[in-house]
Amino acid sequence: MVRFSAAASSLMCATGTDPYLGFYYAKEGFVQPQLTDVAVAVASRVKTFLADSLLGKLTKAQPEEVKAPPIEPATGVPMRCGIFDKHRKGSKIFLSPSKQMAAVTDSVGRIVLFSVFQNTATRIWKGYRDAECGWIEVEDSSPDTAVNGVPRRTQFLIVYAPRWGFVEVWCPHQSSRVAAFEVGKGGRLVYNNYTLMGLNNVLVKTVRPNTYPCCYMTAEGKLYAVAVPFHRVL
Repeated sequence: MVRFSAAASSLMCATGTDPYLGFYYAKEGFVQPQLTDVAVAVASRVKTFLADSLLGKLTKAQPEEVKAPPIEPATGVPMRCGIFDKHRKGSKIFLSPSKQMAAVTDSVGRIVLFSVFQNTATRIWKGYRDAECGWIEVEDSSPDTAVNGVPRRTQFLIVYAPRWGFVEVWCPHQSSRVAAFEVGKGGRLVYNNYTLMGLNNVLVKTVRPNTYPCCYMTAEGKLYAVAVPFHRVL
């Protein structure tokens, strides 16, 4: 079987230790069957057909045993590149809605902003131990700035510092802090703008975004949605 199109691949990011952040590429494909396996399968089917058709069934048919499907062995995903740091342990990955950027928290109180497809770090924030992050995507409501009817979009990084009791809004493109709010300690930043794993760049655009992708929950259980106007990026 000849495949003329390029094999599709999925990029997966994982954080932890050794490496601190790894980029893995899983290719979609198939395993070419061996000719010996094909010959054995064909011979078995021919033998069964001749025995049933020519000789007939001399004995009463016995109920076939239901066999459990074979478990395929696990396949290792090769790592394309990784960032190694023996003094740093990655904790969580927060992927942006556009899948272009990711914020990674670690064990030394850092938040590192990565360009996913370039595999490089673009910004580091210090002093954010046990921080929680999230993303929101905002559209420009002005029709004069739309390009071919498509409104402009931008993304903001939301950071909750539990030891300080602040929620901060950052513009990752300009590395500037847009706003900061004192919300108190003991809360949680809830980021739920995730989709099914394995969607390609075409299918992922058909998924409807959540109405409230990033919310803050207080220690008393009150839920607040995080909203930022588009002009804050200007």
